[in-house]
Amino acid sequence: MAGSRRAGAARTVLVTEDNPLHMKIFKLNLTFSGFTVLEAENGEKGVELARREHPDLILVDLSLPKLDGWAMISRIKDDEETRDIPVIVVSARRPQDEAAHAAMRHVTAYIPKPLDPEALMALVHETVDGRWAMGDG
Repeated sequence: MAGSRRAGAARTVLVTEDNPLHMKIFKLNLTFSGFTVLEAENGEKGVELARREHPDLILVDLSLPKLDGWAMISRIKDDEETRDIPVIVVSARRPQDEAAHAAMRHVTAYIPKPLDPEALMALVHETVDGRWAMGDG
């Protein structure tokens, strides 16, 4: 939501990941870089948090319980309130097998697992900082 952040508010990333170890890795990297982290262990909770909190970025694993990653992304992108939130898919699935899904759902980027934390954080910063620079943060 454009203009909804208070001046000086922390940038927020919603991480939707059902593997506790991967969630911990995401949270450590993001927190160390100054982000507030929202955690969802399934797709339904991810949609709920996206709608309620309007994060600056959403990281989504595709293999999620209750609602898989693509269904979660579709719900977020179909909702007028959340459709402009950038989404980065982080998955063990091969990106070339998922390219059509990613393009159709306006995914910002697709990062394969195992992930390179430095490359991921560079992409997170580029995406969130770009949004804030345009006044959407």
